[in-house]
Amino acid sequence: MRLILFLVVFSFLSNTVDGQDSFWKKLNSPPDTSFVASYRNDLIVRLYTSRKYMGQQFLDGSASKSLSYQPSNNYLVGFGINYKLLGINAGFSLPSMRRSPDKYGKTSFFELQSHVYLRRITFDLFSHVFWGQYLANSSSMLSVPPEKGFYYARPDIRSYAVNAEVNYNFNYSRFSFRAPFLQDEWQKRSAGSFFAGGGIYWGGSDADSSFVPSGIAIPDFYDGVAFKRWELLALATTGGYAYTFVIDKRFFVMLSAIGGVGVGRSMLADMDGRDYHTYTPFYKLTERFGLGYQYGRVYVGATCVNMDMLFNLPLDKTKTHYRSGNIRANIAYRFSLKKEIKIFPGKK
Repeated sequence: MRLILFLVVFSFLSNTVDGQDSFWKKLNSPPDTSFVASYRNDLIVRLYTSRKYMGQQFLDGSASKSLSYQPSNNYLVGFGINYKLLGINAGFSLPSMRRSPDKYGKTSFFELQSHVYLRRITFDLFSHVFWGQYLANSSSMLSVPPEKGFYYARPDIRSYAVNAEVNYNFNYSRFSFRAPFLQDEWQKRSAGSFFAGGGIYWGGSDADSSFVPSGIAIPDFYDGVAFKRWELLALATTGGYAYTFVIDKRFFVMLSAIGGVGVGRSMLADMDGRDYHTYTPFYKLTERFGLGYQYGRVYVGATCVNMDMLFNLPLDKTKTHYRSGNIRANIAYRFSLKKEIKIFPGKK
């Protein structure tokens, strides 16, 4: 059994908080208690199952085909805590939940996904490195596909990303992201909010040999270029909307979509050492979903955070669709503490 420890949120240093206390209080101003109940001084303990994921799809408009690579990492079960800004989750991959390496190949990964939900702003960080992927559409893209149930595996493929985004919550007093995702608030009545902000997005993928398999069924895929690396750096403005439907006070459904439009610079490197570069329009969409039931101190629910990015590569009529996210089911309990725990020593 392998232990994977995720330090999810530790976002502000103590000297920053102490030096800008009034600014901090403004960002974390109290909610409208008729819509949102806050339990920020309580300790949240949870059991969960989750899966971190990513995928990269190489689209060729000329051939109307795509190569779709994704990792074979497993679902985790584990436990976690949240207290104010600090969140720690420890997950275990159980043998019964593991995918067969003979069918999918092996994947290892490092991942740091952080979402800081303050009253007025949200900060999202998607960062990861995945080693080892398989071709999800092997049967349709290879001239001689593997036997049924097996996939073309690429242990040499590495994918990496660091994507950071900040958005302002316009209805901050009545709408809460913390309720479905951190369970230290309770959305008592239905409410929604517009969001606006911006972000920076960097990522790429490389391999020892070409991403295009030698046995591909479309020989002129990506103009016949045997590329082994791509990379992107982009900036975007963002905006969107989120709404929580509260049913009979205790049951809720939360839906959110925050899109972005910007510009980026992408590159492609082939097996002969040639580099291709281009400026490209950049599009992204971050979707959030939450579903749950809260009764007293007990919470049962599920959440998903997903980010999709779409951009051009330097070859004619070629694009990349890159996706990453986390899906999770939780059972959580909220403990009231007799004495406050000081996360930042010396802060009053």
